[in-house]
Amino acid sequence: MSERSKSLQVYDRPEFAERFRRSGGFAPERKERMLEVARELLLVLAPKQSRLLELGAGTGDFTRKIVASKRFDEIVVTDGAAAMLDVATERLAGAHPALRFEVVDFNGQWAGRYGMTCFDAVVSTLALHHTVEKRPLFRQVFEVLKPGGIFVLGDHMAAATRIGRYLIGRDRALERLKRPDVVATSLLEEVMELDRQRQFDEGNHCEPVSVYLATLVESGFEEVECLWQDFWMAVFVALKPQ
Repeated sequence: MSERSKSLQVYDRPEFAERFRRSGGFAPERKERMLEVARELLLVLAPKQSRLLELGAGTGDFTRKIVASKRFDEIVVTDGAAAMLDVATERLAGAHPALRFEVVDFNGQWAGRYGMTCFDAVVSTLALHHTVEKRPLFRQVFEVLKPGGIFVLGDHMAAATRIGRYLIGRDRALERLKRPDVVATSLLEEVMELDRQRQFDEGNHCEPVSVYLATLVESGFEEVECLWQDFWMAVFVALKPQ
């Protein structure tokens, strides 16, 4: 079973999508901070009355923030899981006069459906870690952006070192345990292993920050930066040359 089919099998179920909407996902406070950073970057860097593509919108948490900004004339909202996108569509019905919802599997060849150089900005939050091969995906993002267009990416990260992997795994386990003051080492290790298995089952394929930065540059972007990181979440910005 491919990583792609794993993630879609998990997320493309109405009961999972509804549960995800109610819970806000894993580590909602940290997620909220990441979304606010991504939103701020878009508002600062994207021109007013521009055209935006959102890749992997899920149930529409970040989409709501974009709509509320009143920054964009057109927003194309996509996700590979129809069940998640159905929730987003229902939540945002009538919220924006030019809001389009489309099922798009960003693991495949999707750029051609939009044409080249047609968006002022592309944004993705907490979605692209479900893609095994990041470079073909980033290259397609590059292709659909207009010259001078901006790509804002917020996502789950992996550590680059053994100690980093341990610390991230430990922090995630404490999050799942609701951060108790005292926790037995054996329990912590058990939860860390369960979390690793859960990520595998959901088709997560995270990379270190250094890999994301290098792959964005290899895909043609310039002025690539990681501007925020908190353990396993990070936000990047990348510019397509004029």
